Amino acid sequence: MTIKASHIAPDGRNSHLLAVPKEAIIKRIRDGFSIGTAKDVQTAWGFDTASFARLVGISGRTLSRAKKRKAFISPTASDRIYRMSKILDLATTVFQDRENALSWLKRPQPGLGNKVPADLLDTEPGFEQVQTLLNQLEYGVLP
Repeated sequence: MTIKASHIAPDGRNSHLLAVPKEAIIKRIRDGFSIGTAKDVQTAWGFDTASFARLVGISGRTLSRAKKRKAFISPTASDRIYRMSKILDLATTVFQDRENALSWLKRPQPGLGNKVPADLLDTEPGFEQVQTLLNQLEYGVLP
């Protein structure tokens, strides 16, 4: 599954990846996303290779090799990329603008104990914390 830049909406939403039915996305995550999908999500977030590789749990060298070979990445890294897409989509909805969403996701947030939301996305509990805070903000429930 490759997400072309054209699949990322002007507001930053990655509608192509998130529009895949749950059964299909589970299979694609287990099979591993293509490096093209990873690159598209990296570009949407504006991360350099080293930062993106750290977040998805692979080395920068492994990511670079995969890019050269147009390979698929691991299911674990694919799952993290999917979570990153979900959070960016939710944050874009909450802040009604991709740049505002990215700014929020990359700055320490008091509702997360002054942790940077993007730094928490490498684990499921961290993802859940960020998702919960965004949902609270969306509905005006301040932590």
